[in-house]
Amino acid sequence: MSVDAIIGQRQPRLSEIDAELGGMMQRLTAIANAPALSIKLFAEMTAILNNVSYLFLYLESNAAHLNFDYLMPWREAFYSNRLLNQLFLTQLERFRGEDAETENARIAYVTHFRDKMEKSDIAADNAELEKLLKRTKEVLQYIDNGRLNILQRLGAGSFTGRNEATFFNLVSSTDSPVTRSKLTRAWINARDRWSDTLVTAIDETVATRRIQSQRRGFASAREQTFLNATITSSQAKSFLNEYLIRAIECQDTLDEEVASATSRSGLAMDHFAYYVRSLQGETTVPQFILNDCLDFIFDVARQMFGLTFERADRGFQHVISVDVSRADRLCGQINFDLWDDGSPLRTTNYTFGMRNRTDFAGQVQEPVAYVSCRFKRRDGVERITFQNMHSLFHEFGHAINHLLIKQRFPNQSGLEYLPLERLENLSMWFEKWVFHPELCRLLPLSDSEREGLSLSQRIKKLEYRRTHVDRAVTSALDFEVNGPANITVKGAFEGLDAQYGIGRHCTLGDFLPYFSWPMLTSKPGGHFAYLWGAAASAEAFVPLLVQAPNQLTNSADTDRLFADCFDTRLPSRVPQIDYAFSFYEANGASTGRFR
Repeated sequence: MSVDAIIGQRQPRLSEIDAELGGMMQRLTAIANAPALSIKLFAEMTAILNNVSYLFLYLESNAAHLNFDYLMPWREAFYSNRLLNQLFLTQLERFRGEDAETENARIAYVTHFRDKMEKSDIAADNAELEKLLKRTKEVLQYIDNGRLNILQRLGAGSFTGRNEATFFNLVSSTDSPVTRSKLTRAWINARDRWSDTLVTAIDETVATRRIQSQRRGFASAREQTFLNATITSSQAKSFLNEYLIRAIECQDTLDEEVASATSRSGLAMDHFAYYVRSLQGETTVPQFILNDCLDFIFDVARQMFGLTFERADRGFQHVISVDVSRADRLCGQINFDLWDDGSPLRTTNYTFGMRNRTDFAGQVQEPVAYVSCRFKRRDGVERITFQNMHSLFHEFGHAINHLLIKQRFPNQSGLEYLPLERLENLSMWFEKWVFHPELCRLLPLSDSEREGLSLSQRIKKLEYRRTHVDRAVTSALDFEVNGPANITVKGAFEGLDAQYGIGRHCTLGDFLPYFSWPMLTSKPGGHFAYLWGAAASAEAFVPLLVQAPNQLTNSADTDRLFADCFDTRLPSRVPQIDYAFSFYEANGASTGRFR
């Protein structure tokens, strides 16, 4: 399909992305057809290819909120274009780098394109996995339709665009504990009637992935994933075991807390939504001015990393474009993509862009990152919810990682710019600034809005506590089934239950849908990185609650805290797991001030 044909299929809400993809495709085609590669064209080519790979990873991870079929022609155009791949291979075989670094990158790209041209089994493998993933997603759609029917029969509909959120609101406003338990059982049953089908699809996917990895010389898919880690699988296993034990202890405590506060029938977590609503009472949950939130997080990045942010008018109608500099040198660009929550097309944040500065023999392509901003316009002012602020700060952390990372990996795609276990460290550190007391002081809030902010912080911490076991068991299942042993997902769950007693808090059906998530499909065995990031980020953040960030800026402490976020060559230090839990156990925002 031609570029013009693809662009002709635009949807209004995706026009900026289409335009960017169209421009990148046209430029790549021009480079591929140039008389010869120059060092400048080589630098530009690597930057564009990195940008494309990162863009598609994030867009595909949000497929639930986008028309995924609409994106597929673009994906085919970039990834399965044999003519373009052959042109690039021919260009690269003729080109020679002027220094060792450039030549190493060229060789890596030659290998990459030869593999794409010569190893047809890779394409066949990907097609098989995509077919299995499609089957899994079809089953998940059946589950979603069944749950929507439940909501419609109850007169609730699905007004938010997400059935889970609508159900949470429904249960939270149901006063009868017996009814709450009945509703929860009906909701779970609508999912579990498809469990056997999901288990079969997941087991087939895991088995297919294992065979493919073994054909490439790895003992398992997990071993292949750990090529991108600086820790061993045994270290990850030890970390997971300790994390799971601590998560179960915290869940026991939360169960007791909810049970003592509600008149309950059945499991304590049947009444978690009602408990959260009871904490809110008559307090109004505020929305925050988007520009004030951006100014706050810019100030954090300025104090901690010496960055400056200057807004630039690039003619984008729905984008806040910012140039980011450090010591008078441009580091790159962040585009904050504005999406009104009035549209259900896209309701999750994403970041995309070049992972890092591309610099060959003085030819520089600066990184560009995109961060979506969900907002609601009220009285002509763009405002965001506390949850959206949390997501915005998280993705801002990814963007800063793109801009400041020191090494590049020209032949890799997606989130492989850092060792596996450090993928989420900085993003989860930035998200924690929604809990810092300075946020309340710097945002222009009324007394009632400050009270609402404090409530939002408390509820968000409760939500994290509620998901400790969920995250830990997801990671453990992912780790076990993708190892060398031929174990089913049901067998893995039963093994964890026998060892840790997880069955009193969850069932296998709780985790089956997660196996369609991008992290579990693209990095089998690597989901533990979220747990690692939770602990590492909290450990790095807690000192700032008692010490001013501006006292750490450009200091040895700052370098120590964040060096491994930007230098891939450094080893990973195992974080103290307790921080991942103790940080969320205090109600409201933590105390402390800076400046």
